[in-house]
Amino acid sequence: MSSPSFSLTNIPVELQSYILDYFSLRDLARCSRANKAHHVLCTPRIWRVVKISNRAMFHKFQSVFAKDALIRNAPFVRELHTPHNQVVRWFVQPTVSSLAAQSLPLDIPPVNCICKNLVRLHVKAVNQSLVIPLIKSNPRLRTLIWDAAGDIQDALLLYTSTYLPVLEVIVLEARIHPIHPQTLKQFLEALPESVCTISLHVSISRRLTTPSMDLSENRQHPQLESIKVEGDMDDEDEYIFAEFLGSCSMRLRKVILSRHAHLRISKLFGVLERLEAVPNTLFLCRKEGPEDTRDELTDLDVSQMISRSVKWTRIDIRTQRNVGALTAAAIASHCQKLETLSLSDCPRVNSSDIQSILTVASNLLYLDINSNGNFAPPQLQASDVVSSSWACSSLEGLSANIVGVPRPDVTLQHNGQPTSGALHSGTVADSHAIQRRVLAQIGMLTGLQELHLGNNELSENETDRFGYDPATKKTLFVDDHFQLTCLELSLASGLDQLSELKGLEVLDVTRMAHRIGVAELEWMQENWPCLERVEGLFNEWYDILEPGVRSWLKKHKPRWGEIYTYPDEDDYFFDETGARGGCYLYSQGRWH
Repeated sequence: MSSPSFSLTNIPVELQSYILDYFSLRDLARCSRANKAHHVLCTPRIWRVVKISNRAMFHKFQSVFAKDALIRNAPFVRELHTPHNQVVRWFVQPTVSSLAAQSLPLDIPPVNCICKNLVRLHVKAVNQSLVIPLIKSNPRLRTLIWDAAGDIQDALLLYTSTYLPVLEVIVLEARIHPIHPQTLKQFLEALPESVCTISLHVSISRRLTTPSMDLSENRQHPQLESIKVEGDMDDEDEYIFAEFLGSCSMRLRKVILSRHAHLRISKLFGVLERLEAVPNTLFLCRKEGPEDTRDELTDLDVSQMISRSVKWTRIDIRTQRNVGALTAAAIASHCQKLETLSLSDCPRVNSSDIQSILTVASNLLYLDINSNGNFAPPQLQASDVVSSSWACSSLEGLSANIVGVPRPDVTLQHNGQPTSGALHSGTVADSHAIQRRVLAQIGMLTGLQELHLGNNELSENETDRFGYDPATKKTLFVDDHFQLTCLELSLASGLDQLSELKGLEVLDVTRMAHRIGVAELEWMQENWPCLERVEGLFNEWYDILEPGVRSWLKKHKPRWGEIYTYPDEDDYFFDETGARGGCYLYSQGRWH
C-alpha cells in the first residue's frame, strides 16, 4: 500500500507558516501553481510586500495582466513601497478629487480604497490627495515613511494623529514648504500612545496663516524611544517641543532636535534630565553644501552645551569652524567619562587647548584632530606635547599632526626652494632631543593600536598643482600640505621610545618628511608583532628618502608592506632611486 503524497496542506498551520518563511518569492510563485490549495496558501505571502520603487519595475506593472493581478490581490498587501502616484491610484478609487490646499476638512467622506490591511507604507513624492485615503483606510498601519516633494497640508499631519491609533514609526520629509509651528506642536502632541520612533525633516514659519484645525487632545507617549527633528524651527523650539517631551516616559533615550535645541535651551534640557534622557554623545558635524549662517554655532554655544553634562562619552564636533578655547575648556572640565573626541577641521582650536584636554581625559580611547588632509590647525606643537604628561594612558587610536619640530636635515621646501627660519634652526642633535621627548610621551600609550601622524592621500583635484623652480629651471609638483616640521621617526630621533607599543597595528606617515629606512623597518618588524600596515612610506608623488627601502621590502615581504605592491604582481611601484615623483625629498635634488 503506497503512502499518501506529501502536501503543505496536510501539516499543521503553524508548521506551514514556519516552512513558507524559508521560501523565496520565486519558490512561492511555483508552489502556488501546484494546485488550488497551495494557491490559497501561498498567494497572500507572494503579495505581502509590494515594492515598485524604480522605473523598470514600474514598467513591468504597466501590462494589463500585471496591473489586474496587483489590484486583485491588493487585500493581501501588508507593505507598500513606491514613488509613483499611478501605483497608489490603482489602490484608491480613481474618482477621488484633488483636495483643496487650504480648506481640507477633517471629516472628508470615505473613499473606495481596496488596500485596507497595510502595516507599512513607504511613499515618495506621492500626491497627498492619494496618501490621505490610504491613511484613513488602514488603521492598522504601524510604519509610515513619506518623502513629500511638494506642499504638505496641515490637515494631513493631523490626520496621521487621528486615524492611525497603533502607529509606531513615522518618518516624514517635508523640507520644501514650511508649516505653521502650531501645526507641528499639535501633530506631535496628538500622536498615538503607541508611537516609538519619530523622524521629521520640516521647516517652520510663523508668517503662515494659523491653522483652522485645532486638536485639543494631548496624549501621553510612554512608548517613545527616539525623536529626531531636522529643519529650520524659526526659533520656536521651546514652544513646539517642551510640552511634547514632557509627555514622554523614561523609555526615551535618543533626542536630536534641530540646531541641538535640546542642549541649547534650558527648559528642554531640564525635561530630558527629569526623564534621564540626557544624551552621552554630542555630534555637531556641519553638513557639506551651501553654508547657512543660521546653522553656525559659536564657541559659546558649543561650550554651554558641553557644560550641561558630565556624562559625555563621545564628542564629535569636527568642521565646527567657530569652536575654540571656550569649547576646549568645557571639554577639559566635563571629560570624566569621555572616550572618543574628534576636533578635526576646527581651525580655532590650538595646540595648548588640545594639550589641556589630554592632561585630564583619563578615559579617552580615541582622539582625532587631523585636519582631513589639510596641513592646518588643529595641530599639536612638539613644545606643548612635552610640557606635561598625558592622562589618557588607555588611548587606542591617535590621529594628529605633531608639528613645530626643527628639521635642519631638510634642505628644500615643498616647492624646491631652500628652507629657512625655524625649520632650519638649531642642530640635528637639538632636533633629535625634542623628538625623543615627544616619542617618549607617545610611547607611554601602551594600548595604542593606530597612530596616524600623516595627512590623507592626495585627492584627484590636488594632483594638478605645479610650480616653477628657477634654480633648476624645472616644473615641480607643489603640495602645500606636506609636513616638514614633523617627526622623522628614525632610530636616531627616538623611534625606539615606541618599543612598548606591542599592539600597534597601523602607522601612518603619509605626506611627511620622515626618515624611515632599512634599520627602522627591521626595528618595526622585530618590536611591533601586531603591525598590519605602514602607510605613506612612499607613493607616486613622494619618493624614497632613505636608500635600500625597496630592496628590503621586496626581499622580506612583510605583511604590513603589501600595500606597496601592485595588486596582481610581485613588484613595487618604484625603482631604487624613487625616480617617479616630484617632491623635495629626492635625494640627488633632481626633479621629474
